[in-house]
Amino acid sequence: MEVMICVSANKFLVQQYKEGRLSTDSINKLTKAWGSKNRPQVLEFQFDQATQRDLILANIRTLRFNGETSTNPVLLNSNLHNWKAIVKEMSVRTFCSPDSAIRKHMHDIHKILEMLGAPFATFMAFRDLQMRTLATMKEHLSKNHVSSNPPGDSGHRMT
Repeated sequence: MEVMICVSANKFLVQQYKEGRLSTDSINKLTKAWGSKNRPQVLEFQFDQATQRDLILANIRTLRFNGETSTNPVLLNSNLHNWKAIVKEMSVRTFCSPDSAIRKHMHDIHKILEMLGAPFATFMAFRDLQMRTLATMKEHLSKNHVSSNPPGDSGHRMT
């Protein structure tokens, strides 16, 4: 999911740059900060999610977003806020989040990809990942439910 976001954000930023919607000052400031941390130079805008998000925030008034966010500033701010939370949680790399958190991430990431104008192929790959993830969650939930109830026990109690 992280790669899908980074690639989509890079394409979005490249397009916005070509259309003259990114401030040169914001780009220079970002690349100086990036270099001061001894990070390797990147092509185009292929930074990490947090840096891409920061560049988008620095230019939020001049960028043209896609989907509902193009006309709804509340949704745009919500997507950017959710993206910040996703960046923070993905950076921990525990790979052990509750199902509810993963479902929320998938919902939010779909909105972020839409906002960035991700290509159809990315949406299809994301949808496939989402379906497989939800099926795995359902399978594990079913196994846990069956193992917690003895055979012949429906799990319902009458008092």
